[in-house]
This record gives sequence, C-alpha cells and structure tokens, in this order.
Amino acid sequence: MNGSLLALPTSRMLAIKNPWSELVQSLTSLGVVTAIDFILRVSIGRQKLEVVAPDGIRLTYDVSTGKAPVSCLEGSHGTPLGWHVIAEKYGDELAEGAVLDSRKPTGKLYWEYDDWRNRSFVVTRILWLRGLIVGYNSGTDKDGNSCDTYKRYIYIHGTCHEDAVGRPNSGGCVTLRPRDVIQLYALCPVGTAVLIEL
Repeated sequence: MNGSLLALPTSRMLAIKNPWSELVQSLTSLGVVTAIDFILRVSIGRQKLEVVAPDGIRLTYDVSTGKAPVSCLEGSHGTPLGWHVIAEKYGDELAEGAVLDSRKPTGKLYWEYDDWRNRSFVVTRILWLRGLIVGYNSGTDKDGNSCDTYKRYIYIHGTCHEDAVGRPNSGGCVTLRPRDVIQLYALCPVGTAVLIEL
C-alpha cells in the first residue's frame, strides 16, 4: 500500500480538498471495490451523509452517528473514522420500518412493539461496513486492541428514532430515516466506498 491514500494518517487523508482521482486510484488498487462512480462521505460534525461523484455532491441525507466520542475500538460505542467499503447488504424488499434482528427480519414494524420508543431497533435496510485501514479500522491496533469495524457490526441502517436524526444518537452506527435508507440502499452496491470523517 505504499503511496496509497489508505496508508496515510487520517488527518492527511481528510486534508485533501479534491481527492476524486486519488481516491479512485487507491481504492482500485485494493482490488475489493466494485463501485467507484461515487463515494459516500459521512460528516460526524455536520451529521450528514453525502453521495459524492466527480461532478459534485449528488445527494445529502441527515444522519445520526454515535453518542459516544468517535472511536474505532471494540466496546467504545463510537463511530469509526476513515475509509470503509460496504461489505454486505440486508433488507431487500422489506417494508419501511421493518425491524431486523441479527440481520434477519422479525416480521414486525417497529411501531408494533409497545416499547419501541425505549429501544434502538435496526430497521428497514442494513449496509454493513468493513474498514480498509489495517491497524486503524480493520484488525487490531499497535497495542493489540481490536479496532475492526466489521467485527463491531457497524452498519449504515434505518432508525426508529426519526426525530433524533441530525444529532448524535446511535451506538456507533450511522443511522438514517427509513425512507432515506431505502433510497441509499438501492443506489449502493456492495463495494461502494465510504469515508467517515470528523
């Protein structure tokens, strides 16, 4: 990965103002990215997810990221930073508001649970993320701590707390309104690149 953006410290990666051609080159060199017509960029500071293409920002969604401080570490409940890809997708054709448990539909919509306001359901669609930076958001860090986004079950998914979208409210995942995650899910194949930044 010498010369790849993925090998640079996060601060240097995020400082690049116009990264499109460099992103395409470095992501293609990994051999795991199948969709490079656009990338997803998540801003934790602005609580936004943008669909970014060579000609600019095509779509913007409000999101909620983790209530806890940003972190890639197992057990932190923080949203991880850096480069990821969508590794797996779940929820094809499920109704808006359908609840998934361990990525399987329960057969109920979230409002059919009496206590849904006190729960943090995964609803409608799941885009499961895999980190691309070994030792940062993939595998273990230099101290041997697990920092693996995929093994932490960090998703982009629908939330039952639509009124909280736009401010940090999740357990580390990136959550959207159910109707928005349906649209995003249809747009993004497995392999779509995702950059999560401050």
